[in-house]
Amino acid sequence: DLGEKSLAERISSDNVHKIIEAANHKYRRQIEMIAFTGVRVGELRAATWDQINFGDDKNGATLTIDRAIKKCGKLGNPKTYSGFRTIALDDDLVAMLREWKLSQPIEQRSNNLIFPNREGGVADGDNWRNRGMLPACKAAEVEAVTLRDLRHHFASILIFHGSFTEATVTELMGHTDINFTKKQYATWLKSGKRDKELGQKLTELRRAQ
Repeated sequence: DLGEKSLAERISSDNVHKIIEAANHKYRRQIEMIAFTGVRVGELRAATWDQINFGDDKNGATLTIDRAIKKCGKLGNPKTYSGFRTIALDDDLVAMLREWKLSQPIEQRSNNLIFPNREGGVADGDNWRNRGMLPACKAAEVEAVTLRDLRHHFASILIFHGSFTEATVTELMGHTDINFTKKQYATWLKSGKRDKELGQKLTELRRAQ
């Protein structure tokens, strides 16, 4: 049950920030991207710089998801049709990506991948987990968190801090339909709605004084 306190604690903002700070520099950016975009590992492994729109004075920066590395290792479409989506990027991610694009070693640029392996090919997701995520959790002295858990962290931001609708959460997470999102995050959605309504009530009461 994703509403259990144990998961919520493991992917708290404090823990996630500790993990990112403690991560090896070779994997820190990937961990940060998943935590704050909800992108799937296979989608990020396949992502190219062409999928990044850095925005301008009028338009915000975005990441467009239109491909993924499948379990078989081949390039294909996202997991489902709903996986085709555009995700807004916050300013910190934009700054990180701009810096990385400028500093990315020449030998890694041959296939235009954002986060390739050392030779520029598709990165190994197991390495991201075994050499990046797990050691980062250990170094941060927090309970182990998986890369998939980081997707849930992004969902928690949308639900608890952004007060987005269930339909928006479904769209940004790349879920097939809203019923799946409701089932996946039933407890969180209920709590998020309650907290929003309670906050509005408290605001009204305070201003009525």
